[in-house]
Amino acid sequence: MSVDQLKQALRRLRGSHAWAAALLWPASAVNRALYRRKELALSAVALRLADLLAEDPVLTIAEFEGTFQVSAKSDLFRRIAIHGSYEPKLSKLACAWSDPRRDVIDVGANIGFFSVFLARHRQSGSRVLACEPTPGALRRLRANIERNAVGHAVEVFAGIVSSAEGMFTINSVTDREEYSSVGSIVHPSAASFGTISTVVEGLPLDDLAGQRALAPGFLKIDVEGFEHHVLKGASRLLQTQRPVILCELNDPLLRNAGSSASEVLELLAEHRYTVFNADDPELPLGTSSFGDMIAFPSESHITKEQVGRSMMA
Repeated sequence: MSVDQLKQALRRLRGSHAWAAALLWPASAVNRALYRRKELALSAVALRLADLLAEDPVLTIAEFEGTFQVSAKSDLFRRIAIHGSYEPKLSKLACAWSDPRRDVIDVGANIGFFSVFLARHRQSGSRVLACEPTPGALRRLRANIERNAVGHAVEVFAGIVSSAEGMFTINSVTDREEYSSVGSIVHPSAASFGTISTVVEGLPLDDLAGQRALAPGFLKIDVEGFEHHVLKGASRLLQTQRPVILCELNDPLLRNAGSSASEVLELLAEHRYTVFNADDPELPLGTSSFGDMIAFPSESHITKEQVGRSMMA
């Protein structure tokens, strides 16, 4: 058994049994302290590098099969500089479970990692709709679409995906748009930064898909707690198109936006979806207040073993 496999086995044991969590707590506490110390040291180097850069760096992100203009001030840059990768498990899930013959909607596209990546895997005629409302991220998203020559397969919606049509105020941190929110920004990583507000158009997914004649087989949703509103505005799509859904599930952020992780799961259950933990399908959702999920139409009969294998491919 490799070191990574051992770590995964211990994580599953802690997540599944209270007695194991108590027994392993001292070792886990030491490991967390060592990890935080290493993370702080590497973060200091990344921040110093960011201060030295005169313009946005362009990074090769192997798991997303492209080169991307990234804000040096963003946590995206810091994470990539420290770890050399970004969301490798989620990129594998997106590739494995998005049917290349069908359209994709990327809600909360940010600077375009998933949009560019999934556009590369579309067959002729299928499209990606990248939805992003914040000015800084939107500018980099358009630049990254052009840089990676996927404009033929990607359309951009410069607005909010919501439960109802209207105008919305989006709050964001300049050059750190990954922390944007329709409500107040409560993410701890953005607590010390000032925000700007922008008024943008909001449309439900059902309307967006109808206007653009999209038949999505895959939805990726990462909207800092607004996920429940996005899904409420997609009831027709969920019933007729039955897309696979890859979605952030962060209970504190969802509560700040007036919903909760349990409400998101209840909505998906009402639409006959089976949901798995996208960070580790062997662990039930709820072992952490934040993370990611992947949801499949129940009639597809996908198992957690299949999901787990697709993350390791």
